[in-house]
Amino acid sequence: MKRKLVIALPRYDEGHIGWPKSFQPNQIYRYNDIRDGNLTVDIIPHHLIYNRTALEQVMSNDTVYISIVREPFSQFKSTLNYFQKAVLQLDMPGTQKEAVTQFLNNADEYEKNVTFTFNERPAGEKSITKNFMATEFGFPVSKFKDEKFIKDFLNKIDKEFHLVMLYEELYESVVLLRRLLCWDFKDILFTVVNKQYYRVDRVTDSVIYRRQQKWSAVDHALYYHLRKILQLRKSSQIYRPLMLEAQHLRRVTYKLKHFCDLEEGPYLEIKATTWHLDFKVRRSQCGLLNMYPHRLDEQLKKDLDMRLSKLGIEKFYNEDDDF
Repeated sequence: MKRKLVIALPRYDEGHIGWPKSFQPNQIYRYNDIRDGNLTVDIIPHHLIYNRTALEQVMSNDTVYISIVREPFSQFKSTLNYFQKAVLQLDMPGTQKEAVTQFLNNADEYEKNVTFTFNERPAGEKSITKNFMATEFGFPVSKFKDEKFIKDFLNKIDKEFHLVMLYEELYESVVLLRRLLCWDFKDILFTVVNKQYYRVDRVTDSVIYRRQQKWSAVDHALYYHLRKILQLRKSSQIYRPLMLEAQHLRRVTYKLKHFCDLEEGPYLEIKATTWHLDFKVRRSQCGLLNMYPHRLDEQLKKDLDMRLSKLGIEKFYNEDDDF
């Protein structure tokens, strides 16, 4: 925002662009107007179904492609908790273990009638618990059991993405991101919002794990392949400085969260280190750091509308057109 970059936003207030359909340019809010204003999309920060050909129609040739994955069993439990009633129509009585077992015993039944109310678009054949991450990378559902295709797909993702971060190694991943993009340390500061705690997260039963691994085998293959790639990337760095910077980032983000939550004092001062000079985070910046994604999208859409208006391009069409 500070650098006045053009950020691609969803046409609808969904937190994702076009899902569950494969990405297309017309899924971006006011994309035709952006082109008419001779502007270029600089960043796409939302969930979407990866479609490299369509993305290259929107982004410049020097675009850096970055994503993040999560350990599949953990991601599965998070999804199960988030969507259990609204989407899966799943009642989860009993113990945590019984709840997860109940789903895995009847997964196809729970999944087959899944629909999403986002603009009345059906999820169709895409599952929200079976190989969810792989399908977001563009993996076709029809190839879930094709071992050769899976292997070729993993190599394709490795070649096409400059960095795939791991949720389980978030701070190290963000430091690698900073180094890849030559950002300043203060450019990678963040706070955690919308974090949930849920009972099925504590399920660690090995039998249940193996059943879920079988249910979502492509996600497991994807995650452990990308984890290996990240380990190789980390080993190419000087290990101790990388870990020290990651630890410093963890401490600073903790201080930042504490500062923003307590609402005490006009600014947070971070003293100079090996990785940065002295800098301050002002109280006014906490609002942006703690803003929920949908609220941020609303603000960014207003900013884009104003920018296009200054170029003489007014919003006069129905967002439902040509979708």
